[in-house]
Amino acid sequence: CPRQEHDIVFLIDGSGSISSSDFKKMMNFVKAVMSQFQRPSTQFSLMQFSDKFWIHFTFNKFMAASSPLSLLESMGQLGGYTHTATAISRVITELFTAQSGARKDATKVLIVITDGMKQGDDKNYDVVIPMAEAAGITRYAIGVGSAFSYTYSKQELNEIASVPSEEYVFNVENFDALKDIQNQLKEKIFAIEGTETASSSSFELEMSQEGFSAVFTPDGPALGAVGSFSWSGGAFLHSPNTKPTFINMSQENVDMRDSYLGYSTALAFWKGVHSLVLGAPRHQHTGKVVIFTQESRQWRPRTEVRGTQIGSYFGASLCSVDMDGDGSTDLVLIGAPHYYGKTRGGQVSVCPMPGR
Repeated sequence: CPRQEHDIVFLIDGSGSISSSDFKKMMNFVKAVMSQFQRPSTQFSLMQFSDKFWIHFTFNKFMAASSPLSLLESMGQLGGYTHTATAISRVITELFTAQSGARKDATKVLIVITDGMKQGDDKNYDVVIPMAEAAGITRYAIGVGSAFSYTYSKQELNEIASVPSEEYVFNVENFDALKDIQNQLKEKIFAIEGTETASSSSFELEMSQEGFSAVFTPDGPALGAVGSFSWSGGAFLHSPNTKPTFINMSQENVDMRDSYLGYSTALAFWKGVHSLVLGAPRHQHTGKVVIFTQESRQWRPRTEVRGTQIGSYFGASLCSVDMDGDGSTDLVLIGAPHYYGKTRGGQVSVCPMPGR
């Protein structure tokens, strides 16, 4: 079964080579990444390092905080040299522990942000990184600035990061550019839930789960098949005397992997044309709904609506509505049962048909 919990440690460089303004930008990046995840499935811890080491908060403190992002406020900068290898070893022995609130079965993630190579550090990566590997820690290395424009400095990021390095190393020109990798980092972390491994195969229709949802169309029943093509999903339209038609975005569209298209189905009728509406509640972890229409006997996506909140399951349920009884669909209602707010849970989005 895929792992649903993440324990994430930020290890941030507070050495003297980083200006106070850039240190603040780095903290804003950390805050932005943290805000993309929700408790209790994901919990964070943070250590700042130079030639000194400062644990700003453990997993226990993060979970106990009424406002976790407030833990990042008024953080001072250490200054000094860059003891990156020692810092990684201390993260392993001091933060990824039960005493600090780390969970036994959670996916362990370490995000290292630094502006330069280690300096004056007695420890070497060839000792520290095997410790991280043995502890099952997935490591992302974010190098900021011109110091990483050289081959030998890039090699240090590769040593820190998990393999393959192209998946786990980010190199940005300056601290302003950190915001450009926020979503990439989020998606990469979600992709290590446990379903994607080097030995896993790519499924086609073996686990399609046809019939997960169903709707009757003038051409016959449309049955949602959420598990088809590595759970990108789709729907089979069963017309009389013909082979079933498979309706989906694209079998090669990696963007749809694990989206569960076809989790919900609905039929819409507008301007004399029938449309098939399919929900994909796990698309990019925020969900989306796609409206398909038939063109030259081929069902193609016409438009889509995307969810905005991670984990909300936007598109888990659908309902087409004819408000004035004229036979045409006026609205499509989209359910997001796991949507959450301060005073409410669950949400229904009311969407007019495109072109209205």
